[in-house]
Amino acid sequence: MQKEEIVIVVPIYKKQLSDLEKISLTQLQRVLGDYPRVFQAPESLEFDYGCLGEGFSVERFPDEYFTGVYSYSHLMLEADFYRRFDKYKYMLIYQLDAFVFSDKLLEFCEMGYDYIGAPVYPLTPHWHAIGTCVGNGGFSLRKIDSAIQMLEYSHSWLQTDPFKDVLVDWEDLFWAYCGMKKNLSFQIPPKSIALKFSVQDNVKIPPSLQNIYKELYSDLGIPPKNTGNLTGWAKEGVLLLNSTLTVEKDKANSHQGLGWQYFTDYVIKVLNLSEKPIVFILWGNFARSKKVLITNPKHLILESPHPSPFSAYNGFFGSKPFSKTNDFLIKNNIKPIDWSK
Repeated sequence: MQKEEIVIVVPIYKKQLSDLEKISLTQLQRVLGDYPRVFQAPESLEFDYGCLGEGFSVERFPDEYFTGVYSYSHLMLEADFYRRFDKYKYMLIYQLDAFVFSDKLLEFCEMGYDYIGAPVYPLTPHWHAIGTCVGNGGFSLRKIDSAIQMLEYSHSWLQTDPFKDVLVDWEDLFWAYCGMKKNLSFQIPPKSIALKFSVQDNVKIPPSLQNIYKELYSDLGIPPKNTGNLTGWAKEGVLLLNSTLTVEKDKANSHQGLGWQYFTDYVIKVLNLSEKPIVFILWGNFARSKKVLITNPKHLILESPHPSPFSAYNGFFGSKPFSKTNDFLIKNNIKPIDWSK
């Protein structure tokens, strides 16, 4: 397979891009700039993205398809949409909230799947109901002839399907559902589990997280949980951010040079602009090096060694980050974190 057989389709909706969208588009051009690239745009949209749009052609569709998520899903479930690109074998949908680090498109195409989407949190209601988390259409690879065939064939079963109303409004759910139905010849890959700091239930709790729980108990008297799932903290407003968001098992810093730092540094810079006071907790020397990005005097910076077993006794234990965080939030009339969640 050649790169010329894969088209990258970037949906756009507005005249000016946000800063994050510009970063996403810049990264696409840097990493995937050798592939055919197309802006998918409303008929009436006038735009000029300057050098960020170099090398792109434009395919336009009726404005009615760009009024919201549902209308856009309807466009993506039209066989005629894919016929516009039928000179290609595969299509990568690249929404401008994506950030690509390396070019592995040919590798994924050669796997032969009809649809590969980014993982979706499995307990999202509709995804949970159909029993899959593969995957989000915002960054997804589609085999074009398979998409056309499936959409043409769907007229024979979709109208009587119990999930019909949901499937027509959520196009990525439609593709995932097709891949789950045994009587349909449509292949999606097995779900992958993203490596992240917060781990799923019933997975052994990492040593660093065990030490975090120990410090939480010492600081606030909250007993350690028997799960590594930190979703409760996230819902309380805690952003859990590693500078590098993936790693090979048992190979510390193995993905450090893949480009994650561009994304995570930008996240910190954006948060630094907030007028609402924020607590930044920096654990470990690498996290502490990000202190230079936090310049807003409204914010509080708490630093300590990393909770790793190799360094926790060098100052992490006894640092009391949880109570200090809540004291600062209360002082600024902000609801404190319920760390027991």
